[in-house]
Amino acid sequence: MKKLLFNILSGSLGKIIGRNNLVRYGNFITRAGRLDFPNGLIENGETLVQRIAIKFREKKHFIVIDCGANKGEWTHLLYDEFVSNANHQQYLTIYSFEPSSYTYDKLLNNTKNFNISSNVETFSINKALSNYEGQAELNIVHPGAGVNSLVETQDNLVSEIEKVELTTLDIFTKKENIAYIDLLKIDAEGHDPVVLKGAHELISSQKIGIIQFEYNWRWIYGNHLLYDIFKSLTKYNYCIGKVTPSGIQFYKEYNVELENFTEGNYIACLNNYVDRFKQVECWLNEK
Repeated sequence: MKKLLFNILSGSLGKIIGRNNLVRYGNFITRAGRLDFPNGLIENGETLVQRIAIKFREKKHFIVIDCGANKGEWTHLLYDEFVSNANHQQYLTIYSFEPSSYTYDKLLNNTKNFNISSNVETFSINKALSNYEGQAELNIVHPGAGVNSLVETQDNLVSEIEKVELTTLDIFTKKENIAYIDLLKIDAEGHDPVVLKGAHELISSQKIGIIQFEYNWRWIYGNHLLYDIFKSLTKYNYCIGKVTPSGIQFYKEYNVELENFTEGNYIACLNNYVDRFKQVECWLNEK
């Protein structure tokens, strides 16, 4: 039956539909089956991660790192979630990293009123997180764009280059005397695996409870794979899954079929955090 259907689609019917349309429709169906939801803070499940992280807060002080904060949209949603659900004995500190000077000014303006709450403290840092301390070139598509990246892609996408400052999460947390990070969100447009390398000490000592990172086609240009994340994090008792609006699709182990470079958000959380999240069945486990 499969062979017959394949022959029909690859033959005359495929010519009628059009090869391009056939691929597009096939990709659409595949993404639906894999739960590859369009990227949007409200629609893609990122707020679910924020909600769970805050809801199951045992300690009084909740520390969050927002890497690739852009203009502060994610930070703003977290702030709203905390103010709405936290009790008066809980405190939130957010460290937001944004390397672009133009976007950093927007971030400052959009988060300037957060510190009005006595339970919330925010710090904006005009640097990028990486795996070393120094300088690098940020590829600017246009000022304030969410796709500006340290990863070089096609030249025709870049309008200018900006020199930016770098630091690592290991170095930063030592300087700030941060012993534990409850939630680390990374949206570094293909630089995410490098940010994790710069947090090796924290990860190896299990000092980060939940890590959220973005996976997309820019990983190709950075020579990164999801395989690298599985290999480097699972040995330190982190479980990896994809973020969806209905819950987390956790994976028992790495599978090469996960490697499709379709944009989406993933989490790596300590094994004892897994049951805190609502979960959805992974298509790889279905027979």
